[in-house]
Formats: sequence, structure tokens, C-alpha cells
Amino acid sequence: MKRVITLAAAAMLLSIQAPALDIVPAPSMIREGDNTGIVSERASIWCADKGLKVQASNFLRNTLASRAYPAGMAKSEAEAALVLRTDGNLAAEQYRLSVSDGRTIIIGGSPSGVWWGLQTLEQILSQSQTGTERFAIRDVDIDDCPRFGYRGVHMDCGRHFFSVDEVKDFIDLASLHKLNTLHWHLTEDQGWRLEIKKYPKLTEIGSKRAESRVGHHYKSAEQYDGIPHEGFYTQKQVKEIVAYAAERGMTIIPEIEMPGHASAALASYPELGCAGEGYQVQRNWGVFPEIFCAGKESTFEFIENVLDEVCRLFPGEYIHIGGDESPRTAWQNCPHCQKRIADEGLASEAELQSYLVRRVEKYLQSKGRKLIGWDEVLEGGVSTSSTIMSWRGTEGGQAAAKAGNDVIMCPYQYFYLDYYQSFDPEGNGEPLTYIGTNTLERCHSFVPYEGIPEADRVHILGVQGNNWTEYTPDYAHLQQMALPRLAAIAEVGWSEKQAAYADFKGRLDHSLRKVWDNRGYNYWHFEFGDLLKPAALAQLAESTTAASEHHVGRINLFRRMGAGRNEIVFFGDSITERGQWSEWFPGANVVNRGIGGDGIPGLIDALPLILEGKPEAIFIMIGVNDLIFSRRSEENLVALYSEMLDMIEKVSPETKVYVESCLPVLESLNTEWLVGKNQRIVKYNRLLRSFAAKRGITYIDSWSALQQDGSLQRLYTGDGIHLTPAGYQKVVEVLSPYIKGGSRFKSPVKPAKPGVVAHGGYWQKDGGVFNPL
Repeated sequence: MKRVITLAAAAMLLSIQAPALDIVPAPSMIREGDNTGIVSERASIWCADKGLKVQASNFLRNTLASRAYPAGMAKSEAEAALVLRTDGNLAAEQYRLSVSDGRTIIIGGSPSGVWWGLQTLEQILSQSQTGTERFAIRDVDIDDCPRFGYRGVHMDCGRHFFSVDEVKDFIDLASLHKLNTLHWHLTEDQGWRLEIKKYPKLTEIGSKRAESRVGHHYKSAEQYDGIPHEGFYTQKQVKEIVAYAAERGMTIIPEIEMPGHASAALASYPELGCAGEGYQVQRNWGVFPEIFCAGKESTFEFIENVLDEVCRLFPGEYIHIGGDESPRTAWQNCPHCQKRIADEGLASEAELQSYLVRRVEKYLQSKGRKLIGWDEVLEGGVSTSSTIMSWRGTEGGQAAAKAGNDVIMCPYQYFYLDYYQSFDPEGNGEPLTYIGTNTLERCHSFVPYEGIPEADRVHILGVQGNNWTEYTPDYAHLQQMALPRLAAIAEVGWSEKQAAYADFKGRLDHSLRKVWDNRGYNYWHFEFGDLLKPAALAQLAESTTAASEHHVGRINLFRRMGAGRNEIVFFGDSITERGQWSEWFPGANVVNRGIGGDGIPGLIDALPLILEGKPEAIFIMIGVNDLIFSRRSEENLVALYSEMLDMIEKVSPETKVYVESCLPVLESLNTEWLVGKNQRIVKYNRLLRSFAAKRGITYIDSWSALQQDGSLQRLYTGDGIHLTPAGYQKVVEVLSPYIKGGSRFKSPVKPAKPGVVAHGGYWQKDGGVFNPL
């Protein structure tokens, strides 16, 4: 006989007390009660609206796979443990979830709202299971609604093909995080993945490449695996996937790249290129000069015919045309393109690209659709009906919003998921990927409205995480690149109030992580301390660091610092790193490292290792990079330094701590990236001085001595300024009294080991000392 929970049975309270509930993304309102109700695994669902049966059955499929309840549909509302209904008075994606004595009611503004409530319920169940057949659920009321209407994730199937089942599973993974958009990247230099019936060669030829690049295409010798790679989606499969996504509250936006990233299309139909021959589906990664010919009318006929079929397959309002990374060298020598430039009165090849984008934009408008493009499409101008994906930073989004265009924020510095997840990828066992590092904390730190005036914020539609797959050859790897960082992006897009990182991390560990485990997702465990065991850390501390990214050198050096005594530690940015500190303070074993904008999270992670050396004094030498490159607010940075101080006081209370002022930049030395930043620097210094006073540590205004010629120099265009030898001498003069008298340090003291001093950037092992390459 099938067992169901009745109202009477649900009213029986357990003697056990369920723990507090954690939800990611953080809900708008959550109120927990004291009672705990028991629910059988064989409990059932009642759908007050017939249209919700699809959501209910999909929920059953997901939760049964993870051994969570319920098991079937109830015959009446009275016997159901879970009741689903909609209420048109709520916002479409809003939901209200109420658990009382083990019985759950979810009310949504639409089926999508109900679906998001079910995702929250799965997290509650993952924290409530007491055995294989029952759950102890705490009474709770949740009223939740997303901050942004667009919450997306990008899936690149052009570089590596993923099966229909894998795409569906990725949709399930994304919707679990309450993301509502899949940006599906379907065409690339390395493969055309979408069946177009009018142009069958696109898949007969363009979906196949002979082999793939092995190793990093920037750093390793050119070699290939010799293994053919192919695959495409039939139109029937696409319709199936689009419907699958819609049932889970998700819309799919297809991307058809133009005018660049077109090698696969040109290999299929070479007459669409300027040369008319010699194209291939690319085996390598990167940016290629092969682009569509914008001078031939046949190119526009092709684009429009392709878009006709794309619009029939994807019912959403948006079509993505790419528009990024399009070298225009082929157009310079193409008679067709030069004639188009002359006939249209265009000034350059750049304006020719704008002509193509605007023409495609008008065509999509005639089909009742809106164009989305990467932020490069702004360079030639589009109408305000087009939407911009700001990937090269936040500046493109700021400019687009100011111009009246809607914007989706996906800056590579925060939301690119093909970047490393730690500052020591080799030591932490990360697989090869692109460049740079986006940690979980960095993803979570992004502020979508930063730099956006209040009047323009209406144009910020939301956020998106981007999965590029040059170095992601299979689906298990794709999951690991997305998780856990996708959870941080989801919280930025959903939760109105941005929680502290520690709060987010704790909730994630207790909630979504359990669901990932239940569903069998492959995620990067390092963030949860699963990989870095003490024995492994000790072994890593003895390893040799080859030339690597500067942040890898930093963290590896930090790990070595813990093995011995460090009398004085300087934390600064690159402006402090060229000095010979161990020579200037010969009585101390000095370690000098930059922290910079990207190094701050890694520094906090490594600080316990540094403190094992029980340094006599730590100088936090706050640099311009911390403020400018980190894109954090002044208040957020100071909060990070407060976190550092808390750790120092807890682990090594004998250590003296000093804070140095940030450098106000001389106008004569301003570089492009520093223009207009002095106002922020002044505010920063004011907050630092206040912070030092409140925490009872000394604030040293060393930079005032540098405000004259001869102390500072421009190093190179892309960076800002550095100290000259005379400038370093002035800093030494300012710091010497504190080192000799203000700390417990007594001079002279024989160093425990040679001083380690080097410029930040690249490191190599050289006779036991790290020197700059």
C-alpha cells in the first residue's frame, strides 16, 4: 500500500531540532520557526493549476535521482505534502514558500516562479534528510524575488561539441541556480554546430575539424592530437532542447558569429570570404583573420537566410550576433569591401563593420527580434533597441547604459569561467585552461551597478557567466569549471543585498553543495578544503616553482615563507617591489611582496602560512593597484585589510602592524588608466587613516615625501608609476624609525635565511633564492 502523508500525520512534531536553513542565492526574506515536521519519502504533490504538472514531474525526476521526496502525484490537496499554485498578483518570477508541520506550499507568480520555489525546496530537503525514507523539515516562510530579470550562463559548443543530453543536463544545472537564460554559442572558427537546411555544407563540412591543439596556444609548442572532432545539432534536436529549457524556466539565446569567428562557415562556403578560397575549419585556438566579406551582397543574403531559420527555431526575443574579435585586414585589400566603403560613404573598415552590424540589426527588427552583441558593436554605433554584453570590463556596459542601450554584465575579470579557480593552479591540481584567475570570492565580489548612475541603472538587465571551451574537452570538465563559481554569479544576479563572502561561502557549503553531491555533479572541491590537506601543503612548500603567472609566484612564495623566520614582511604593490629591502635593512630577514588588486584574495588565503614565521613586523603598504585594478570600492578594500588584521591578531599577536598611505598620483605622471583617480585615492587614504586609528595601529604617511621630481617615474604605458632609486631612499628614511624603535625588532639580528627580495611578476628557483626573470 502506498504511504502518503496526511495533515494529521504532518502535525506530529519530531523531538529532534532541525538545523537552521541555508539557501543560495540568498532569498529576499526568510523567517524560520521552531517546530520541525516529519515527511515521508513517499509523500506526494498536488498541483492546484493544471499547468504546473510539468514543473511537478520535472521536480520529481530531479529529486528522485537524488533520493529526495516526493514520489508521486497526490489524489487530492488534503493528502499532499507539497502543494503548488500560481497567483497573478505576484511578480512572474516571485515565489512564496511556506513549510508548516512538514507540509509545504509554494505559490508563484507564474510557472517559472513555482519552479524557482521548487529549486529552493530541493536545497531545504538536502539539509533535512534524516534517513532514506524521511525528512525533518523546519517550519519556514520564504518570500523571494530576483534582483535582475536576466540571469544567464554561456555554453560554448563551437570549440568542443556537447551531446543533446549534456546540454539538457547543463540546463538542469543552471536552473538549479535559478538562472533563467542559456546563451548557446553555436558557431565558431573551430566548428559550426547548427543545422541550416538551406546551407547543408555548414554541417557537412563546417561541423568537422581534423584535429585539435594540444597544450596552451600562447605558451606551448604548436602540436596537435591527430583526433578528428565533429558534431552538430539537428533542427529537431534544437526544438527539443528549447522546449526542455522552457519547462525549467529558461530561455535560450543562440549566438551566430559575424563578421569574425567565421572560419568554419567560410570553409563550407568559401565564396562568402574576401579571398574566395583557401579556408579551413581551424584546428588551433585564438583569433583568425578569416571573416565574412562585407562587400558582397551574397554575404548578406546568406546571413539573412541563416537568421530566418534561427528565428524559427528559437522563439525568444534575442538573437546574438557576436561582433567581437574581427580583424579587418582582409577588407583592406578586398575590391568588394573597398567599393562598399566608397558607395556607402564610409570612412574606414571599422565603419564597414558598423555598417554590417546595423544592417543585420534592422533585419532582425523586421523579424520582431532584438540584436545582442559583445561590447565591440558599440564602436560603430547601434540603435538603442540593441542589447550589449559587456565582456571587456564594465566600461562598455557603463557607456551603453548611458547611451540608452540595455546591458548584460559579464566582465572577464569576474565572470569568465574558463579562467583558473585558484592562484596556484598547478599546485592545486587544476587542469589546463586559458589565462588569469577568477576565484569564487572574486566572482561573488562583483557589483553590477558600480560606476552606473542611478538614472542609467534601469538599463542593466542582469549578469552572465561565460564558459569558453578551448580547454574544456568534455562535460565533466565543463561542470568543474562552472562549479562552484556559478553559484556566486547566481547570487549576484538574484539577491538584492550582497552578502559578505564568508556568509555566502558558509551557506553554499551547507546547501547547494549537498545538492551537487546528490545529483552527482563534478565540481572543484578545493574551495571547500577537500584537496589541500596539511601533508599536501607541506609537500607543496618544498616544491620548485617554474616560471609562471605572477599570482602563482606570489602564493608559492607565501607558502615557503611559513617554513622559516621572517623578521619583517612588506605587503605592497609593484611600486614597492623593485627596492633592495634586505640591503637597506641588513639586520632583518626581509620579505617583500605585492598584493595588488588581483592578489588580495590570495593574500588572505596565504596569510596563515606567512604568520607561521611569526614576523616581528608587517607593513601593509597600500598601493594604487589595490584601488584601481581590483575594481573594489574603497570601503570594501578597507574591510579586507580589517580581515587581515583580525587574522594577524589571532595567529601572531606579537607581530607589530603598520599601515602606509596610498600614493596620490602626480598629474605629470598620469597614465591613461590613472586619469581622474586621485579623488578616489584621497578618499581611500582618509578611510585608511580612520581604520588605523580605530584599530590602534600606526598610519605612516610615507608618500608625502615623494611628491617631487626625481622620486617617481613612469615605467611603461600599460602600468602606472614606480619609484626611482631616490624615491626608494626616501621611503627607507621614513620607515627606518619604525623598524628600529617602533617594533620589537632589535638590530642587528642574524637572518634565519637569506632575504627574499624580487620584483613581482615571474619567479624561478636560483640557488635557493627567488630572482626576477
